Amino acid sequence: MKNRTLEFVFGSAIIVITLIFCLYVLLIAINNTFKTYNLNATFSNIGSLTEGSKVIINGFEIGQVREINIIYPDYKINVIMSINKDIKIPKDSVFSIQAAGFFDAPTIAIRPGTSPQFLTKNDTTSNTRDFVSLEDKIGDIFFSMTNN
Repeated sequence: MKNRTLEFVFGSAIIVITLIFCLYVLLIAINNTFKTYNLNATFSNIGSLTEGSKVIINGFEIGQVREINIIYPDYKINVIMSINKDIKIPKDSVFSIQAAGFFDAPTIAIRPGTSPQFLTKNDTTSNTRDFVSLEDKIGDIFFSMTNN
């Protein structure tokens, strides 16, 4: 009988700890949802950009890629970004996909514009620059040298 009581206490403690942990994770997720807003950018080529990739301005991380979708019938790619709510991005800013090095994951780099108007929640911009791979750059150099 004493053994069953001990098992019940330990089992109950594990269930309570699990519920507290789940509640904690849920509260963090809800809190982070209210600290961001979504922006959309349309690209023709995103390279190997993935959900969870960083969004940066001048090397400073301001958000992450939340979702990537294809737009039919022209096969453009819509990238939904989750941006820190304290960051205001001018409407004429340029969004480009870049990789910092050979082994770094691609990021969305934003070059801020000078417009007094700012992008707001769920706005879409097509002021984008597509991903250019290292192979494409080398090919451009090679063909520019052979065409002279």
